[in-house]
Amino acid sequence: MRRARWIDIWKDGDLLFADAGFQDSATSPSGGRDAVHEYRVMATADAATGCLVAVKADARVLPYRECPAAAANIHRLVGAPLSEFRTGVLDTLPGTLGCTHLNDVLRALADVPFLSVVL
Repeated sequence: MRRARWIDIWKDGDLLFADAGFQDSATSPSGGRDAVHEYRVMATADAATGCLVAVKADARVLPYRECPAAAANIHRLVGAPLSEFRTGVLDTLPGTLGCTHLNDVLRALADVPFLSVVL
């Protein structure tokens, strides 16, 4: 198994944008790699306050049929400060409201305010 992660950020005017995600993959019988789980999150935040303005999850490869339902709940995070996402996501999307892997990607957005300092 292997996990690849990414988080790309950019600023446009008063908004910060983030493209974050991960892919878990495994070795295939042919020697290549097959994705077994993948999520991507696109987020927009107010650059001055660091609060989430909009968010969208793209569930690409999911191992369980319950996983897509969690993406429908991420709107509950709008208005929250990204800097508090490490714990805030777990408080806002507990249990079946979230998904372990989606929550992991969302929690990574806590780094966006710190990364944006260099923009």
